[in-house]
Amino acid sequence: MLAKADRLTVQFQLADAAAQARAKDVIDRHLVRFAFREGVETMAWNA
Repeated sequence: MLAKADRLTVQFQLADAAAQARAKDVIDRHLVRFAFREGVETMAWNA
């Protein structure tokens, strides 16, 4: 994970597509919960 003033970069490798989907969901939910002041709703995910 790398945080900059204008972006948050998260990089991970997982065993399969289902694990990747779960990881994205967990990260998105945590961002909504803990970064609510910034108005974050979801990450802009890239493959």
